[in-house]
Amino acid sequence: MGGTIWHCHIAVSLDGKIARPDGAVDDWLAADYPAEDFGFDGFLAGVDAILMGRGTYDAIRRFGDWPYPGKPTIVLTTRSLDDPLPAGVEACSGDVAAVAAELENRGYRRVWM
Repeated sequence: MGGTIWHCHIAVSLDGKIARPDGAVDDWLAADYPAEDFGFDGFLAGVDAILMGRGTYDAIRRFGDWPYPGKPTIVLTTRSLDDPLPAGVEACSGDVAAVAAELENRGYRRVWM
């Protein structure tokens, strides 16, 4: 994993939590806040691909439209993803190091996980 830079960019609530005990983020992450991206649009434009877990994928799908159109997204899961998948989304399973090596082999140099 020498040539790829791995980024962790997450939102947290004021109490420092990423999600509620049941995994929900819907009530605070998807709230109707003022239209300010806090640099997120620039960050997203600078990554080549997104790597996420199944729980994150399922939470994002509950919000409605896919928020990362045109951005290759790999979902780590042992279960199949429901169709129709958003364009550019694929499921992958197995050893995380092998998945990371595969992303690097694809030429992805900046991956948001």
